[in-house]
Amino acid sequence: MNQEFNRNHIVRNIRRFRTWRQHLPLLSISAKSIPISSKKTPSTSKNSKLAYQLSINDIIWHVLSNPSLVNNMYFGPGIDSEIKSEYWHGTLWAESPLFGQEQLTILQETYRCGDFVYYYDNDNNEQLHLGRLRAILINEVDKQYQLRIQKVLYYNDLHFYSPFLRPRKTILIALDSILL
Repeated sequence: MNQEFNRNHIVRNIRRFRTWRQHLPLLSISAKSIPISSKKTPSTSKNSKLAYQLSINDIIWHVLSNPSLVNNMYFGPGIDSEIKSEYWHGTLWAESPLFGQEQLTILQETYRCGDFVYYYDNDNNEQLHLGRLRAILINEVDKQYQLRIQKVLYYNDLHFYSPFLRPRKTILIALDSILL
């Protein structure tokens, strides 16, 4: 127990606490009236209830204004990891323009997320492919950069049997690719 803690300093009266709370540097709490449906509720129930919420903008501002928290935060590129245990191990972090690394320079050529690039596939180093750079990652094991590229599929490369059995829109959504 902290030696500066004194049990007599605890406020036991809720009304006094409410007045003291106004002088504390706490986040503001907003109240919003929420209507309650009269279906499947007792007839004595009220037709609305107050819901309390904190502003996400206020929370983020307070966290980013606190040097002891900011110094322990990670704002670097996405990390490719076998075990996804942190937020920056995921796809959202890697592909978001707010987080991660937005560009990478290789041999005096700058590549940005969203650019279309020509690349060689790992399976077939002889054929040049067209793709869109989706994310720049760092491999957790060897700390080398990895590029996540979305392959562009040409319409002729799609293999389907009948346009009546599988509509074209369904195929595009399922493949998550761009057609030229």
